[in-house]
Amino acid sequence: MFLHQKDLLGVFLVQDNKERKEQAVYYLSRTLIEVERKYSMIERLCLALYLTSIKLRHYMLPFTIYIIAKTDLIKYMLTRSMLRGRIGKWTLALLEFAFRYVPQKAIK
Repeated sequence: MFLHQKDLLGVFLVQDNKERKEQAVYYLSRTLIEVERKYSMIERLCLALYLTSIKLRHYMLPFTIYIIAKTDLIKYMLTRSMLRGRIGKWTLALLEFAFRYVPQKAIK
């Protein structure tokens, strides 16, 4: 789950417990630097996914990670015509993970 404000990125890593309810495992947040504040909304979401994968790599690698968002970030990143620049860097870093996109219907 990705949260955003104008100057802040926040990410929750959750898992289902034995009662099949979501339980927070980890929370990350970071203030955006000046350049990152100019990113489009989808670029900020891609940045949040990239930063999360770097910080929580050891949690995420052995599992399939379900990305719940309004936009399919993985499809956006993979359909870029050239893998250059920041999106290309992020895409290459995320290739080792097993991601699945789940459309966000409502915020819990």
